[in-house]
Amino acid sequence: MVGPCQEGSEKRGNSLVSQEPYNRSYFLEACGGHELYKESGGALLDERLSIVFELAQISSGMRVLDLGCGRGELVRHSAEAGALTWGVDLSQEAIRISKETLLGSCQDKILQRAGLCKAKGSCLPFPPGSFHRVLLSDILEHLSKEELKRTLKEVHRVLSPEGIVVFHTFPNKWFYSLFYPLKRLFGDKIKGQAGPRNPRTYHERLLHLQELSPWSVWRSLRGGFKIKLWCSHRSRWDGRKRRFRSRGGPLGLLREPELWGMAWKK
Repeated sequence: MVGPCQEGSEKRGNSLVSQEPYNRSYFLEACGGHELYKESGGALLDERLSIVFELAQISSGMRVLDLGCGRGELVRHSAEAGALTWGVDLSQEAIRISKETLLGSCQDKILQRAGLCKAKGSCLPFPPGSFHRVLLSDILEHLSKEELKRTLKEVHRVLSPEGIVVFHTFPNKWFYSLFYPLKRLFGDKIKGQAGPRNPRTYHERLLHLQELSPWSVWRSLRGGFKIKLWCSHRSRWDGRKRRFRSRGGPLGLLREPELWGMAWKK
């Protein structure tokens, strides 16, 4: 299914950001987890998506929205868990690849429970309170500040009263802007191990419309949600206890590159 509210571009300052960078090459050769996707066709989740999936605790009978579904791995696994799942993305190529991911499962039960829709996160074609879970895995940094505000308003609208939002964003702005330069200058450079002055990859510079800090995430969500936030590298995830192992107390807000969280309606 292709939903309404289709858009071809989004404003970025005074220019227009086309969907074109979100092409097949990006999703299959650059987007995080592409190596494992090539091997498994979406049958396996990489570490990042696996943590999002575990945090969401998706079960049979739930209704799940994966917003910014990319290659569709979370759509497939949510449907496999018995949830009625919608994958939404603004990129038509993402919808095509997600369809391939679902068809590759060769399981009728997955195909019957999963739907795909091309739409903007700020204009979702679903009734209020439609979903028990909304997954926002690496989409927040791809939205402008205004688009993020409108998208979170829509997420709040389609989330059921008892529903949960699970999100992940990279990078933590404070890590790239504060911790990394200091570590590079006073630690790594002295040891002769300094990385590049700007650690951002080509696609991060091209596609990330903003970088979020713990403060900006809290500020964006505080109006309509109660929030639980972790600043932690994925390697510190304890799957058995379903939580992240702490590191460095408040300093972790600066030194950890990834932000994870859960949110509930107030």
